[in-house]
Parts: sequence; C-alpha cells; structure tokens
Amino acid sequence: MVLLALAALGATGAPVPASFLLVGLGIGGSVLAVTRLPRLLLARQIAAAHPHPWPAPALRTGSPYWDVAVIGGGIGGLSAGALLADGGCRVFLAEQHDVPGGLCHDFERVGGRAEDGDKRLFRFDCGPHDVSGVWPGGPVDSLLRRLGLADQLQWCRVPHRYLTPVGSFDVPACWEEWLTMLAARFPASREGLIGLFADLRALFEGLYSTALGRGGFPGVPDDVDSFLAIGRAHPIVARWMDRPFHELLASHLRDPALIRLMSMLTTYLGDASVTPRCREMVPLFGFYLHGGFYPRGGTGGFARLLADSIRGRAGQVRLSTSVRRILVEKGRAVGIVLESGETIRAGSVVCNADPAALHQGLLPPGATRSGLQPVAPGPSAFALHLGLDCPPPHPTGFIDDGTTRTVVTGTSLLDPSAAPPGCGTATMWRILSPDEAADWFPEQGGPDWRQWRANPVYRARKAALAERMLDSAEQLMPELRRHIVYRAAASPVTFARYGLGNQGSVYGPAGRLSSPRAPISGLVVAGSATYGPGIEAVVIAAADAAQALMPGLLAPQSLRFGSPLEKSASGSMSVTPARVAQ
Repeated sequence: MVLLALAALGATGAPVPASFLLVGLGIGGSVLAVTRLPRLLLARQIAAAHPHPWPAPALRTGSPYWDVAVIGGGIGGLSAGALLADGGCRVFLAEQHDVPGGLCHDFERVGGRAEDGDKRLFRFDCGPHDVSGVWPGGPVDSLLRRLGLADQLQWCRVPHRYLTPVGSFDVPACWEEWLTMLAARFPASREGLIGLFADLRALFEGLYSTALGRGGFPGVPDDVDSFLAIGRAHPIVARWMDRPFHELLASHLRDPALIRLMSMLTTYLGDASVTPRCREMVPLFGFYLHGGFYPRGGTGGFARLLADSIRGRAGQVRLSTSVRRILVEKGRAVGIVLESGETIRAGSVVCNADPAALHQGLLPPGATRSGLQPVAPGPSAFALHLGLDCPPPHPTGFIDDGTTRTVVTGTSLLDPSAAPPGCGTATMWRILSPDEAADWFPEQGGPDWRQWRANPVYRARKAALAERMLDSAEQLMPELRRHIVYRAAASPVTFARYGLGNQGSVYGPAGRLSSPRAPISGLVVAGSATYGPGIEAVVIAAADAAQALMPGLLAPQSLRFGSPLEKSASGSMSVTPARVAQ
C-alpha cells in the first residue's frame, strides 16, 4: 500500500524529503516562496529525486522490433505494459509463471473428505484480497477506465472485523460512523479522535491532490511552481508527510490500546516491528474513507484483464517464459534475452522483477548499477489456505493478541463462486520479518531451496506454524478444524517459488527507490520497489514507469473514460452503486 503522492521523494530514507518539504511545501504561501534562494534549493531537491535524467527513448517508430519489453507479469508489469500499449507502443511481456499476475493470481484446488468420496472445487487468492483505490477517480479505477475495462469487473466492499485484547470491532462502511463508534468505546479520547480523523482526511486529500493533473494517478510534481501550489493548498502535508505515523497518533491520542487499534492497518505494510511514516500510512486510511474492495471472480481476474488488454493492442504476453538478462548496448537497454536464448529487441525495458535480480544477473557484467539500491529483502508471509464445509465467519478479520497479528480472510462470502454451495474458503496470513523469512531457507551452501521444500524438517515446521495459526483463528470461528476439507500452507519458500521475490518478499524490498528510472537509459523499474506494497501503490508505480518512457502519457486529456474525482456531500469519495456490489 503505500506509497502514494509525493511519497517517492522520501523513499530512500535519506533526509532529502524532510528538507524538501521544509523548503518547498512548508514555505508555500509565505514570503519566502517568492524569493530566489528557496526556489533554487527546491529545484536542486527535485533534481536529486530524479538522479537519472536520461532522455525518453524513441518509441512507436514502426521498426520491426518491439517498443517495450516487460520483465514480469505482476500487476506492476501488466499495468505499465497496458498503459504503454494503450499509448500506441508494441509491448512484449515475459512472465515466468504459467498464469499472469505475480502474487496477484488465484488458483483452484480440489478438496473433500476421503471417507465420503466427495470432491469440491475451491478458489484461493495467492495474495491480495482487499484492494484500495477503486473509488471513482482512484488510481485503480482510473487505470481500468483508461483501458476501457471499468465495466468488466464487479467490486464488492470488504468489511473489516478487529479482535483485540480490548474487545471486538466491526468497522462501519462510513468513516463518520467508525469515528462515532470509537468515540463511544473510548469516551475520554473523543476530542482526540475527532482531531485525528480531521488530520487524516486533510492529509489524504493533500497526498492525492496531484492525481487530477496526472489522469487519476497521484505522483511527484517535477517543477517548483507545482510544489509551491501544493504547499499553499495543503500545508498539513508539509508538517506530517515525512514524520513517523506514531507521532501523528500521539499528537491526538493518549490511550495505548486505542493507539494500537488505530495502527491495525500497518499489517498491510509489514510485520509488527514496522514504524511507517505518515506518507506510507495515510493512504491506507482510504480503506476507512472510501473502502477496500474485492473483484468477483478473484483477484486473478484483474490480472487476466490487464494481460488481455495488452494482447488486444497488438502486444504479446508470453507465459512460462523466464528472462536470463537485459540486453544493454552503449549504455542503453535495448531488449531482453530469454532463458531459451531467444533475443527480444526493444526500444526500452520495464523491469517488474525484484530489484535484487538486477544485481544478481539480470544486468550484464559491466552495466552500471549505481542508484539501484536498496536490494535488501522486505517482509514475507506465512499463509494457510482452507476449504471449509461451511461458510467462513467474516470476509476479513484482524486478530491482535497484543503480540502478533493474524489476518483471516473469507472471500467466498463476497464471491460465492469461490466455493461450492454451502461451503467456503478461508485464508490466514501472518507477516514475517526479513530475518524470520530468511530462517525458512536452507543455510548458504546447503541444498537448493527448491528441493528444500521436500525436507521433513521444513514440512514439520510448516505444519507446526499452521496449527498455531489455527489456534488463533478459532477465536474468530470456534471449532474451525472440524470444518476443514482442504488445507495447504505457503511459507516464504513458497512465495519465492511463485513470485521470485528476494527471500520470498511479498511487500517488495526493505527500502524504496526514489525514481522508476534506472541508471541505464531506457530501463525503468515498476512494482513495489518505488511506491510500496499493495495493488493501488503498484498501479501508481507502473503509471510513473510508463510516463518515464512516454512523457505526457498521463495527461488528463488522455483519460478517455470516466470523470475526475467525485465527492459526496459529506466530502467522501462516492462509489457508483452500479459498479460496486455491496
């Protein structure tokens, strides 16, 4: 998730964003904003945020080669490829798996009780189950409208249930009702909650304010005047964007239990040890302000739509196709070489693979790698997929025992096609830190991790953690175990196998790249490496990568479908009932 507008400037973790905002946004509207020195400093900071200003490659030349070669068919690669294909480019996309989507694919499994001789077909989502940015004018909605696909997905609102040491909470669909509920449960914190929600809404509006000028995709302005305009219109962004989120909470709240409750959505960013900044957390409050949604037919349907969009625009999506390396000539990316040895020549390359792969063989020897940090892996996860002989208890439940958090999803309640009549699906998720994830792989010099999956020690460990997670899940659904007719667990090793993320990373690298542009001309990076995890964030990153190759691609006039952001009378983004199934 996160992550969104202006976030890339703080992505490196360096003090650049803080000074950027203090000099730029913080002085918006002040006397200093019209003096020469601050504008000069701001211009330098803008240049520092884009360290590789190579000229956009010449695309759409009509040559016999492809205009763009895309490595990886995750949502980042598919979105960038679809946007570029919609802009007139001939796109070739290579995906190592036999289905598109990366960690946003779904899969079917047959379960049942052997003694009954029954067989039941269940569908599970590999990863995403709760999509933000679907509201009218949001990034995901804007992508689908631009591609003419908005009417081909039916979205279901995903409710949240929180089970915590201080009680159970069913989050209302309306953010005002959520605020009222919290104020009733924590009356001593009522005024603080009102102030906190007011700040969160103002920050959210500021972070998304650039979307109107970029076809619905928020991003970082690339000129001084635009930054100053944001500072004048949204001064709160200058104050909080790059500060830790817990400081914003502490400025309004004192109750530790309430602060932990308001931090529940950090689970969508990483393990319990993460300390996100406001620029990462505020976009997640879109789940409260506008809702998160699930596509009927499974999240893999979203990926398949994007793949078909590329194919329908004279592009090619080749599955079960691994890439050996990027072809670099005279400092320019000019195509890719497949594992089969086939060379795909192209005018530019989009890399949707883990950035670590660029250091581990995708780039040929001698190619510059400076500026491609970080490559350290981010968090991974352990997931337990269950087919049940009854409906699951809730579409999305967060179980917080005060130490660990487990997310339990039951998407068959939103989409009955995921399970046979009278049955259901449930998936339990626990995020693992990079150190915890690394411990699931064999020691360096040991067996190949792909063979490690058959090791009895590894299998016993998977089974033991699955049992502990079932213990936790039975808080939400008592006697869960007796309803299970299919069961499969996924460890960091599993996620590494299907997603090729470094150490099974499911949220991208530990840090963020400041720009989609790589140091090699014509090479851009898409995916969670720039804006962070989650479908919405990855769609924004893909739009940035596509625009880096085709300046002006995101111009508002090219948004041929739909309208700009629509607001209801209460100020919240409205959802068109015809498009969203409740």
